[in-house]
Amino acid sequence: MKQTLIILLIVICFFGCKDDFIVDNSLVNSLKVYDFDVQRVKKIHNLFALIDTSTVLFLDDKGENVFDFKNVEYKQEETISFKFTDVVVGSNTDIFIIGAEILKDKTLQIYVFKVNERGQQIWDNPIIIPISNDFIKELNEKFYFFISHNGYALGCFNNNKLFLVVNYESAANKGNMSYKLFALDDAGSILKESMPMQESHPEIWNYMIEPLPDGNLITSLAVGYGAAIHQFDSNTFELKQTSIILASDIQARLPIFTNMLHLNNEEVIFTGHANKGNNRIVGGNFDAFFVEYNTIDNTIANTLFSGANSSYELTFHSFIDDNGNIKCIGTKREDLFISHGINSNLFEIDYNLNSNLIDSLFIFQNKGYEGLYFEPVGNSGLLKILGSKLDISGKQNKQAFFTILKP
Repeated sequence: MKQTLIILLIVICFFGCKDDFIVDNSLVNSLKVYDFDVQRVKKIHNLFALIDTSTVLFLDDKGENVFDFKNVEYKQEETISFKFTDVVVGSNTDIFIIGAEILKDKTLQIYVFKVNERGQQIWDNPIIIPISNDFIKELNEKFYFFISHNGYALGCFNNNKLFLVVNYESAANKGNMSYKLFALDDAGSILKESMPMQESHPEIWNYMIEPLPDGNLITSLAVGYGAAIHQFDSNTFELKQTSIILASDIQARLPIFTNMLHLNNEEVIFTGHANKGNNRIVGGNFDAFFVEYNTIDNTIANTLFSGANSSYELTFHSFIDDNGNIKCIGTKREDLFISHGINSNLFEIDYNLNSNLIDSLFIFQNKGYEGLYFEPVGNSGLLKILGSKLDISGKQNKQAFFTILKP
């Protein structure tokens, strides 16, 4: 497949003050900064959920704080770790907040909270789901995708059911990550629980769980140096189809899917990033990665990996614009192993499915910005972006930001 790379640099200039950035008003319609160490951003009904391990901050469509949800009152004396891992859209205005607790006795359990759009709890108490009583307490944290640490859960809601995929490592299978699927009804009762599952490679991480039009569930995993796409029956959790992407297939390793887009009733697009490694130890670069997958035929219709060596371009969220182009937001970093640096660039990548053209856009350059979510503002040409940034006080504090860019 012929690949064409067009680099278009758009640099928006800043002037800094102690703890914030003053941005050229001719380019930025709105900029708000929050003293909040955001890990992930999701659109939940008409709100934005900014997820950190200890707090979920909910903003309205103008970036104003609506409410926050904290884990403080749920921590016990026996709690080693209690982290939020996902927020899921429910029916009407309901919101599910997912947390994972690790106790001193090696117990891992998942918490499911249900609140409304004002932050009021619908359930008097959270649903607590026991996962393992021999959890490895050395957290064995993985930093490949947001808060994907050992012992975490991701969810989706479909047909009045909340589906969870829970990832964990237990002492009985040390060195091998396991995962389980759950289905809960809208009242919080557990309808179905799968047996623990493992892949052939010990290092696996589920990065998403999403519903398909036919009712099946789709999950994406990083499996060692490749990736797997699984389809499960949502009623029985039977594995219906699997498609494997090997590092040799794309001449890159560790492909990580960070978002899924529906093209039509049969095809989806996975977006994310992969590493064009020089060898199995040292990676040459991380860059944009697109996979077109036919859910009916279980075939990879198209893949595109883009990037030159020593480039660290990570994409975290995407949408399809009115012209059918794939737009991704993320960051271009100075060094992959510096998780977030002052020279991080807010970075957009546009992918044309028909021509395979990629346009790379710097939005905020060398100012410590990283984009975690974005969307168009109607047909105005404005672009709403949320993510994380470093302040310029010299303390390297992580903050969250909300901005609207003018066309």
